[in-house]
Amino acid sequence: MLASMIVLAFTLQAIAQQDMKVQVPMEKLVIDQSQVPQVVKTAVRKDVADGQPVQWHTFPYVFKKYGWNVINPKLVKKDKKPDQYEVYIKTNHGGRIDAVYGKDGNLVRMREVLKNIELPIKIDDAIAKSQYKDWNISKDKELITVGEEHVKHYVVKLSKGDQHKTLFIDEKGNFLPHV
Repeated sequence: MLASMIVLAFTLQAIAQQDMKVQVPMEKLVIDQSQVPQVVKTAVRKDVADGQPVQWHTFPYVFKKYGWNVINPKLVKKDKKPDQYEVYIKTNHGGRIDAVYGKDGNLVRMREVLKNIELPIKIDDAIAKSQYKDWNISKDKELITVGEEHVKHYVVKLSKGDQHKTLFIDEKGNFLPHV
């Protein structure tokens, strides 16, 4: 009986950990810039003025509740024009951007890793007035931009001794649940 309980405990823990892991697919279908619609390239130039695209990919995935799913398996075989394009950009200020655009040039999601920048005052103030006021802020931050409305929030990593915390904060200094 005891052995069964131990096996059950380890099995449940493994299943719980497996459900918590959400990873972006690593397989990328690299394409030449000439295969990217002009409207997408124009949108990237408009959204990212201080960097140059390094690599383009098709992006045949959509995020579902428990992970990434292939939108259309034929896209993996490059049989059909993709509905979404991912671009990797190195910025002039030492950061990097990963962005996904729809075939019509609409921004789906953009993630920018910012190197050694100061956070907006409202975010600094919010952290200083919170339970994390004594924590250290990491040098690197992330700026996440979502959708055509370009809704933005920051991902800020904090540490205090052996403790680590990741905060999600909008531009107004409001703490967000994990997004």
